[in-house]
Amino acid sequence: QAGWATLEYASFPVLILLVTPFFLGKLGESGYGKWMLLMALSGVGGLAGFGGGSATTREGSAERGRGRPDGGAATVVPSALSVALLGSVLVALLYILIWMLLPSEVSSKIGVESDIFVLLLFSIVVIFFDQIDVVYTGVIRGFERFDAGARAEIVAKFCSVVLYISVVSATGVIEMFFLSIAGAAAAKA
Repeated sequence: QAGWATLEYASFPVLILLVTPFFLGKLGESGYGKWMLLMALSGVGGLAGFGGGSATTREGSAERGRGRPDGGAATVVPSALSVALLGSVLVALLYILIWMLLPSEVSSKIGVESDIFVLLLFSIVVIFFDQIDVVYTGVIRGFERFDAGARAEIVAKFCSVVLYISVVSATGVIEMFFLSIAGAAAAKA
């Protein structure tokens, strides 16, 4: 199980590291920097679920231990989704508040104000879909099918990177690239 977890968590960073020269060449330093900022902002979204994925895994596993073959999914999933979605809304409000209060001297060093707003919007969308994905991944783990969960995540991440490469190759437009990132997150959820 530890091996599957390692493969799952290492797959995306390794893939991104391997394709970094391609994205730097196609997007340029500015576009690549915007992408990394989007990744960083979206990464903070892990806090939005308040541990809902882990709680879903624990509860599902405990319910299976009590003899419920469905792992109590009918009661666990709606609660975990509610918490994850509420957390996503809170992170979205926090991001919008920070954007509104960010001094122009600081925001101008990051980029054009409209670009920053677009980054925030896309990161909010990615966070929303990632939180849904975390809950359903927690259900799979609750059934103690770490191999199935890891395989699905690895395939989804690989397909996402292929999509990113295809969109950047075809358009070279950063907003289309961001749209593909949000689309991949939605498809994974």
